[in-house]
Amino acid sequence: MDLNLKKARSEHFKSLEPLATGRRINHLRDDPSKISEFFRIQNNIQRQEQYMLNINSAKTRLNITDAVLVNTTDMMNEVYELALQGNDENLTSTQITSITNRITDLYDDILDAANTKLGDNYLFSGFLSSTQPFATNPGAPPPIAFSGDTNDIDIQVSATRNVQVSLNGDYLFTGDAAGASATVDVFAEIQDLITNITAQNSANIAGNITDIQSIITQFTDGRASLGNSMQQLDSAESMLNVLELANTERMSALVETDIAKATSELSLKEFAMETAFAVSRRIMDLSLSSFLT
Repeated sequence: MDLNLKKARSEHFKSLEPLATGRRINHLRDDPSKISEFFRIQNNIQRQEQYMLNINSAKTRLNITDAVLVNTTDMMNEVYELALQGNDENLTSTQITSITNRITDLYDDILDAANTKLGDNYLFSGFLSSTQPFATNPGAPPPIAFSGDTNDIDIQVSATRNVQVSLNGDYLFTGDAAGASATVDVFAEIQDLITNITAQNSANIAGNITDIQSIITQFTDGRASLGNSMQQLDSAESMLNVLELANTERMSALVETDIAKATSELSLKEFAMETAFAVSRRIMDLSLSSFLT
């Protein structure tokens, strides 16, 4: 077959492919100058998709952690009300027992909340996520021992930005006694309150009431920290959405077919192929005529 005809057919096929696939770049050879940019954008998109997965996972964790703190705050508010009721020297033994039994139930419920899991991971164990953070410490104070880790868990939301998604369980529940950041041991305080109500020690109950207010504040502070992290995640998510749109538009401009241009090029290639075919046919006719004569 005539070389010009072969070339024309090859060029014609190349012009058909972008219209058939809708993509201007179908092979590495199609536009070598754009290939590096194509892979760069593709890698950016893949990284951003992973960041978005991280954000969604982090939001789930923050929402569940916040729900736990809402619940424990409600329970501590009830303990506070019961402490006020228990600070009454006119209570009967039956009333005292009723109050302390209810406080004991709340103690158990708060302990369960402190050991909340998300999937297979404990929320308040830090990096030791498979270790139950709070358990009874028989025979010695404090009544509940913390076995988790106090380091913060961060998730990556961009190439240069991480967001904290965990709270220090020791700080929240068992009293981190680190200087200015010292907090109250929830479980020790509730047990002490039960003892003081049973003994009707009014002065000590008053101290318990003050400490319970501090516990409620430390839970509220924990929720504020979660809210700050959620705002950072929302901000990162908004930025990723902007980048996703920009990368998608750039990728589209880079690889998708310009239909009008591709159609025009196809028409030219079809004309070239038809011309080459006509020339080839003419040459074959002349050759056959010469052979016959």
